[in-house]
Amino acid sequence: MRAYEKGFLFIVVELMALVLVLGVSLFLILDLEQVSRAVAKQPQPTVTVATQVEPLPQTVEPLPQALEPSAQPAVAPSAPMSCPELPAPVVKVEQVYVEDPARLSLQDLLSRLSKELTAEGVAHHVDELGGALFLPDLFLFDAGRINVGAEKQALLGKLVGVLKKVLPCFTIDAPGLSCAGEPGKVLLEGVYVEGHSPQSDIDQPRFNGNWNVAMKRGFSLFESLLKKDRLLNGLRGAQGHSLFKVAGVASNFDVRSDGRRVELRFVMQQAVALENRENHVQPQNP
Repeated sequence: MRAYEKGFLFIVVELMALVLVLGVSLFLILDLEQVSRAVAKQPQPTVTVATQVEPLPQTVEPLPQALEPSAQPAVAPSAPMSCPELPAPVVKVEQVYVEDPARLSLQDLLSRLSKELTAEGVAHHVDELGGALFLPDLFLFDAGRINVGAEKQALLGKLVGVLKKVLPCFTIDAPGLSCAGEPGKVLLEGVYVEGHSPQSDIDQPRFNGNWNVAMKRGFSLFESLLKKDRLLNGLRGAQGHSLFKVAGVASNFDVRSDGRRVELRFVMQQAVALENRENHVQPQNP
């Protein structure tokens, strides 16, 4: 056998021996790890230690007697402590809002009207926000009608009687009439006889447009009120003009039945709250 072949064979034998040693070492390591795990899983023995506790003595030594008042040490009075000065109190100022006198007078007027109408047994609705009075049995109109019917004349007379008692308290002049109560704080600027009309398909010249119908209904009620008692025409508002005025509201998209109606809308003077009516000049008749 040649020399290089012998050297190669020697190297192979050494490698095989090294592999064998590594395999045996690895086997021993794995076996040792399994043994340690098995030992760790075994339960540990518990040791119970018995101790004997001696009982406490039943007798309790008496506490020393309290000191006599004369034996207590005297405490010297301490100097009075000075308190720090408190900061000045914070005064919270709240703004007081005064109710609009015109709004208060409007509520007073509507309240008086409602009270009198209730006493007469007349059904009515009061809109305090809008300042309006509505009588469903009197102020509703049939479709295509603009006049107050004869069947409503008795109810119209009751309304006129209430207006004659209440309105003079809020006007600057009321010839032939007197206020049945305390004068109002703010005068009326005007009473609008306000006609309303919804959408209409009536093809007649006098019904051309909702505005025309609304105005005619307002004027019809205005005329009926004055026919019942001409003294209403003498009432004067805060500016000395006639108190009653006619207005119309056309609602192009209002198809409700109560859209064909008339309302009395009361507008108060907004400038001054009147405490004394003698300070105002009475209008002169021409």
